[in-house]
Amino acid sequence: MYQKSKTTTYYQYKPKKWFCKHWSGIFLFFIGLFLLHVFLFADTFRGDIIDSDKAAKYGDLVGGYIGSCFSLISIILLYVTLKDQRDNFLLEKFENKFFQMIAHHEHTVTEIGFSDLHGKRIFVWMIREYRLIYRLLNYIIKKYNATLSDNEKQISQNPKTLMALSYTIFFFGIGRNSSRILKSYLQKDFLLSDNFIDIIFNILENTQLKFKRQLCLPFTPFEGHQSRLGDYYRYLFQIVKFVDLCKLDVDKYDYIKIIRAQLSNHEQALLLINSFSSLGNDWWDKNNYITTYKFVCNIPKDFFNPKKEIDVLTLFPVGYFEFCEKSPTSSQIRGIAYSKPI
Repeated sequence: MYQKSKTTTYYQYKPKKWFCKHWSGIFLFFIGLFLLHVFLFADTFRGDIIDSDKAAKYGDLVGGYIGSCFSLISIILLYVTLKDQRDNFLLEKFENKFFQMIAHHEHTVTEIGFSDLHGKRIFVWMIREYRLIYRLLNYIIKKYNATLSDNEKQISQNPKTLMALSYTIFFFGIGRNSSRILKSYLQKDFLLSDNFIDIIFNILENTQLKFKRQLCLPFTPFEGHQSRLGDYYRYLFQIVKFVDLCKLDVDKYDYIKIIRAQLSNHEQALLLINSFSSLGNDWWDKNNYITTYKFVCNIPKDFFNPKKEIDVLTLFPVGYFEFCEKSPTSSQIRGIAYSKPI
């Protein structure tokens, strides 16, 4: 059962109480009990004196009444048992589909790559290419500042906007068809002028081979990754959505942790960058999966440079990241410093 904490927006699991899980059985029990006692309101059993004929039949009445009570209890227990069996069947069905989706996701990851380089290692190189684009955009905005509009000049002042712009270029890239798609996104999402877009495209085209040699990249930079990352992120989102929409009384956070455990630090970092752009807004807009389930909490401290890129601590509530949980307090540090050696 999903509940929000009073101090954070994190997911917290609180199992249903016994009477909440079996309210329907309890309801049926009291309804049946009421029906069994309806006869007491009949005229036959009213008055100060009960004649012998009625008294003789009273024993049969009591026996039938108690037997009926036990029959009612048996029916209720049977109902509860069948309900539990149904819930267990639905849970097993849910877990089977969940782990099938996990297996498909793992297969998708192994298919991502270039020539001999596949799997999670490719995300390390992708982060390097993204950061290269990020630096180039900073350089372009400073060098051509006089020719840019006020909106374009302010992009470098907003780290999230600059990261989103860098990721959009990283995702679509430049090429025969990619440039056309990328240009439409740059105009729609960032309101960039044709002049600024042309400057970006020219610099990317003229420096592709240069940066490939300098950074020893296993692929040609700036050609885009939509064919590799498009279905990867869509399917990952669907797995999280599948768990979040589950109506069973399960700890959803435990299942989300299984998904998160499949992601390397670089995958989580790239996912966070992806979520800043219009391509990944659903991670925030649809129930805020990023925060609710701490989906990128394993990003190491200072993975993103707080001064040159972004301070991720400003994006999330206190204690969101794993490194915050493991950081020793000042009193613990003093205790370690002044403790006597054994």
